[in-house]
Amino acid sequence: MNIYRKLFKKDNDMVSCDFSILVPSWKLNSSGYSSELYNQAIDYAESKGYYSFYKIVDMDYLEEYQQFIKTTRQEYLIIIEEIVPKNEKPINVIFWDWLFLSTSYDKIICIIYHILPQEFRHV
Repeated sequence: MNIYRKLFKKDNDMVSCDFSILVPSWKLNSSGYSSELYNQAIDYAESKGYYSFYKIVDMDYLEEYQQFIKTTRQEYLIIIEEIVPKNEKPINVIFWDWLFLSTSYDKIICIIYHILPQEFRHV
């Protein structure tokens, strides 16, 4: 998969963004929930013309993540794209190659799609 990565760090927290060259979206990876780092990452992505992103979330933390992202970036729509059973592959091949890096998880995973509606884009 053709991607490029941008990292944002503060203290022990880190957010990385994997920008796809083939899909007009990006993947958000994080070691925790830092509003400051999420906002930096999203601002950077928007400045590059990326208005949608994916995040892989453990089903056990889905509600916590949804609350966090709603307070961090409330203008984004949040869609659960797929719920992947433990030790299974997602249905979408691009998700398997790009989001999962061809590795299954030993827990139930939610693939969350975030998109910024047109009226909130600064184009």
